Amino acid sequence: METLDVEQPDDGFDRVDAEQLLQRLKDPQREVVRSISLQGGGIDETAERLKMIEAAVRVALHRAPKCLAAFYRSNLREH
Repeated sequence: METLDVEQPDDGFDRVDAEQLLQRLKDPQREVVRSISLQGGGIDETAERLKMIEAAVRVALHRAPKCLAAFYRSNLREH
């Protein structure tokens, strides 16, 4: 299978910035995002590992982008 290289825009945002934003999330929301969005884990296995019910994992994952966006906007205003 052939893959295409995609040129990433240089918007000044990098992995370090992403990690700093993730650090601002509270546990267990941060661990939910890492497990599912970054490591490709499932809702069920994440819930089991974090000793949460699946509905709580879904809620945490659903709310995380709004929190991360707010952190990102506040970061932009500071710089």
